[in-house]
Amino acid sequence: MYFSQVVLVDSPVEETTARLLTWLAAEQGQAAAADAMTAGGKVMARAGFAGLSKTVEIRTSPPDQRGDITMMALRWSATGPFVSLFPVLVAFLEISEAVTGQTRVALIGSYRAPLGPAGELLDRAVLHKAGLVTIRRWLRAASAAATTTDHEQDS
Repeated sequence: MYFSQVVLVDSPVEETTARLLTWLAAEQGQAAAADAMTAGGKVMARAGFAGLSKTVEIRTSPPDQRGDITMMALRWSATGPFVSLFPVLVAFLEISEAVTGQTRVALIGSYRAPLGPAGELLDRAVLHKAGLVTIRRWLRAASAAATTTDHEQDS
């Protein structure tokens, strides 16, 4: 399943990029992923799949500057036992200027539902919605981190 989610950050692109890279390097993106998984788990519970939440690991590539866009490859996967029951998300995090003083942060990627054809049916029915809730929540956390000043982070 393919996805593309975008947020606009009220911060210049240079500041946003630096803050997001610091946020990811400090593994705060990992903590945000855990929180996002909880939100996705609530969607799953409402659909009758309670107890299927999982801890995840996020791996990123070094940032790559392509013209005016900073890109990072991102791999989001489950950890621990039963990892084959969860999809692996592969995406690019793109950071670029939207307009002066505002930054576009996009997460564009895909994942393959586990469990073959049965997993694909479940994905279309409910898992895709839980996945999008998880992705949006993580991207909002990234956006919040990008607009937090250094002084606010220290408090």
